[in-house]
Amino acid sequence: MLRFLNISNLAVIDKVQLEFDDGLNVLTGETGSGKSIIVDALNLLFGGRGSAELIRSGESKLFIEGAFDVTVARSALTSILEDAGVDVEQELILRREITSNGKTRFFVCGQMITAALLRQIRPFLVDIYGQGEQHALLEQSNYLVLLDNFGNLGETTQKVKRAYEAWNALDQQYRELSQTESERIRQRDVWQFEAEEIAKAKPVAGEDAQLERERSVLANAEKVNELAGFAYGALYEHEGSVSTLLGSIKRKLDELASIDESVAGLSGQVDTCRFSLEDVAYTLRDYLNKVEVSPDRQRIVEERLVELERLKRKYGGTLEKVIAHLDETQTKLDAFENNEALRERTKSELDLASRNYFKIASELSRLRKDAAKSLEKKLIAELKPLAMENVRFSVKFDETDSEIKPRPSGIDSIDFLFSPNPGEDLRPLMKIASGGELSRLMLAIKSIMAPLDFPRTMVFDEVDSGISGRVSQRVGEQLRALADHNQVLCVTHQAQIARFADVHYRVEKRVTNERTSVTVKRLDHKDRETELATLLGGVKITEATRLHAAELLSSIPRRRRLAK
Repeated sequence: MLRFLNISNLAVIDKVQLEFDDGLNVLTGETGSGKSIIVDALNLLFGGRGSAELIRSGESKLFIEGAFDVTVARSALTSILEDAGVDVEQELILRREITSNGKTRFFVCGQMITAALLRQIRPFLVDIYGQGEQHALLEQSNYLVLLDNFGNLGETTQKVKRAYEAWNALDQQYRELSQTESERIRQRDVWQFEAEEIAKAKPVAGEDAQLERERSVLANAEKVNELAGFAYGALYEHEGSVSTLLGSIKRKLDELASIDESVAGLSGQVDTCRFSLEDVAYTLRDYLNKVEVSPDRQRIVEERLVELERLKRKYGGTLEKVIAHLDETQTKLDAFENNEALRERTKSELDLASRNYFKIASELSRLRKDAAKSLEKKLIAELKPLAMENVRFSVKFDETDSEIKPRPSGIDSIDFLFSPNPGEDLRPLMKIASGGELSRLMLAIKSIMAPLDFPRTMVFDEVDSGISGRVSQRVGEQLRALADHNQVLCVTHQAQIARFADVHYRVEKRVTNERTSVTVKRLDHKDRETELATLLGGVKITEATRLHAAELLSSIPRRRRLAK
């Protein structure tokens, strides 16, 4: 339940803070006073489209905060939030900010969250029915969802969806295995060519790097011989080499050690240096024996590198990927040889998945038809008190498609048929319902759907559109009844609806210091009389309209506590 709403710098709103109660909360005010901005703020809070253009002139940021009592929906809601790392007690604080550069951020209890998580938790907190939302009833694609929600068929619809996904995966696999013979042979020839091309080249992982090094040596063979030869000679072979000099030093140190034992260890250290340098010299000698100026070898290396580069460009960029492509291609060729056996096995699995899908989908269809009968009865019962005494409503199942293919939503296609007046045939709802009829129909749907779930905040923005008089009275009664189990927020222009409020707010637009701002006042009983009289009579309130307003208020019994 929404307990507190704080709106700052939204359009013409400077700062508005509202505390809401259980039951029916009504907002009234003159046309253009900003009533719908309150609903817009709630929509924004729950992820509605927002931009920097909504920020009040002269300000750098707007924000909206809502405090919700989540005691009733705590277990389900807490599970979602805990999975996202958000701790929530009995109160949930939701906040949205939009800055002048267009950036938007969402917070729950001070922790930033994603818009995706916000969409998950929204159904546990609010159900907003804004102006024009009744047009959802003009979209046939929404009817199955509505029927499934009414029938509490979520678990079965998920089973159907999973069965469809299993069938669809096998169907795609079978289609791939069942390509035309010419396509299959063409694909096999491509794989065969690629495998033979790579296998013939016999690439080895790391071979290209090794050949690059060899090419560099071959291209600089004379320089390599010169450098390595000089180093080898200076270390070992030439007269006065480092090795010879170290030998002389060792002998002198041995002679010195025979005189003074304290320097005996120096001779061994010189030996160690000499042996290490001789190892380097021997390595250089072996290296020199391998280095040769060989144009033929250089040409072979160049040609091999060209071949490997061509393979790398064609099959992945590295020799490792070329070799992996060979393995994958060979696997495909092996699978091709066993294609018929695999295809038959897949066909068998596909048939089994199809039978399983239609079994579950048929059960869902049966449950939907049972739910449709109940929906028809309950909806008609809700609509008759709303000045639609002769209304007829029917859920029509399309039985004409004899070859139904599996669909994620099941095998059913439905339409809502509607007849508001005596003597009129049932026709598709989307073709004949007026705006006022759609408003009442949506209210009736909300009324029969709401008790099926946990209580929440239900918001109606001008649900009285297209209705008046006796019908308004019935709509008010319906809203009050809906508020027995839910918190209801309603924006209205009509006294016949506002009279049923448990809490009544007046929204006004004022100009102060050449700046427009919106204020919201919670009305006491006397103020309510005045507001209802204004709604009834306009600017000039007569004694008759005031008495009428008082009579309207006095005829409403005191609200019992909201059912938990």
